[in-house]
Amino acid sequence: MVLLRLPLLRVMRNLRAWGALVAIALATLAFAWLARTSQFGSVDDMLRSALGGLAVPLASFAVAAASVGGNHLRTATAPLVSFGASPVRAAWATVAVAVLASATVGLLLAAGALTMTGARYGAPTVLGAVVLGGASYGALFSAGAAFGPRGVGRSVVLVLDWAVGSTSGVFALMTPRAHLRNLLAGAAPLDVGPWESVGMLLGLALVFVVVAVFRGRRGCPG
Repeated sequence: MVLLRLPLLRVMRNLRAWGALVAIALATLAFAWLARTSQFGSVDDMLRSALGGLAVPLASFAVAAASVGGNHLRTATAPLVSFGASPVRAAWATVAVAVLASATVGLLLAAGALTMTGARYGAPTVLGAVVLGGASYGALFSAGAAFGPRGVGRSVVLVLDWAVGSTSGVFALMTPRAHLRNLLAGAAPLDVGPWESVGMLLGLALVFVVVAVFRGRRGCPG
């Protein structure tokens, strides 16, 4: 628990991240209200595009960046290592905060959107899908933060997820966006079923976490 404290404080005290999250939340609620009044397509369209396609990945990006202080993952864990923590445990703790915080923020965004639209049918499915998507995105951006100067890789994977995940081809299977879209009643990558997308989101999250921890160890090249 001690190792979780530093990345958690980074998230809680990062005013830039909080500003981004408030803006994302307000925009999501606005789109939800427009959907409720039939000014922004259907509620399903709003959940798929505004919530799953925009709010969840952008909020997770802000949270993951805050958890490492906008730096490379290795740099973010250096203070913990300097106090005697294992480099691997320090990396695990930092990534865990990003994953759990992203899932929590996604849950709150989804709950707010569903409340604003007044939707009740399918709410557990939407909430579960967004939690899984948020966790997978948190892991993805943590892995990205372990590459490039100051962790610029997280911006690269954000763009790749957007570009590749918006398609339905074989490469889309490796992106959280495609599977979250599938779980929110959108087009499925290669026609995979919802449960396959659940498994893929869990598997992708695990792979991204392992990559982040491996790359984020002290002494690993940036």
